[in-house]
Amino acid sequence: MRFLSALARGRSLAQVRTLGFSPKSFEGTATTAETLALSGADGSLSAIGRRALLGGDEEKPSIFLEVVSGYSPYSLLLEAVLGGVGSAATPLDWVETWWATHGFGSSESNRAEAAPVFARMAEAAGLGTYVQGRKGYVSRIEWADDAGERVLGGGGKAREAPSIPDAPLSPDHAAEILPSDDSPEGLPEPVRIGSGPEAQVPPGLNTLRWELAPGREVVVQTPSSLSSAEKRRLLSLFELLLRE
Repeated sequence: MRFLSALARGRSLAQVRTLGFSPKSFEGTATTAETLALSGADGSLSAIGRRALLGGDEEKPSIFLEVVSGYSPYSLLLEAVLGGVGSAATPLDWVETWWATHGFGSSESNRAEAAPVFARMAEAAGLGTYVQGRKGYVSRIEWADDAGERVLGGGGKAREAPSIPDAPLSPDHAAEILPSDDSPEGLPEPVRIGSGPEAQVPPGLNTLRWELAPGREVVVQTPSSLSSAEKRRLLSLFELLLRE
């Protein structure tokens, strides 16, 4: 919240730039805040940006739900994920694939940078938990039980914020506009992708596991030679099959 806090104190963008931001971090943070309507192009703090900054802990999830509801690449994705049969978790690779399929984002790297921002925004809105991938684990969003009801039931008021499909998505500088989060200790166990001894699969294969529900797990073995693009297509296809 450091960026928004500085704007609330009446600092200009030029002054905020001097407060310990690297050039890339400042530009990315300013772009993210403007894209999500938390601030204006001139650095003025918007009404919802002020609420996000000053709201109490109990208010913040509803405020950030309003933020994500007002940005088309986020709101449409949430409806696509939570509006059907639904799933307990969504890999960030699938998020990138969905954006690419529907024309959001300016490049593959842009979508890769934007996916963690979306996950952190969804977490700030109380829709789930962002589980970061480590040592072969898949980064994903573990959805809260009431996420679908809150998104589809009008828990956040959508703002008039039309988005051009080819416009760049927010870069990964959400840390400066989101509430401080806790240590990742105690987060749900992420899905493992690996070919080590614990995977118990033949050489040259990787194992991909989905936990659909307690006691219900899907296991798929794939060639370890698959490219990143092929893995994303597989994740997208498998997600669609699970929705059937």
